[in-house]
Amino acid sequence: MRDMHCHILPGVDDGARDLNESLRMLEAARAAGVTSIVCTPHCRDPYFDYNAMWDAFELL
Repeated sequence: MRDMHCHILPGVDDGARDLNESLRMLEAARAAGVTSIVCTPHCRDPYFDYNAMWDAFELL
């Protein structure tokens, strides 16, 4: 199963606040049978931090 709408990138929008929360979200998704995830952060103010997105992308 694929998750086509996920706010898992840490600190980018109103989704995961940090890496630990992202990892917990990944564990929950795997337990639910998710095999791949499409990261879909909000790309609008006030939710989106462009620099944080790239930092999170490189982190994960």
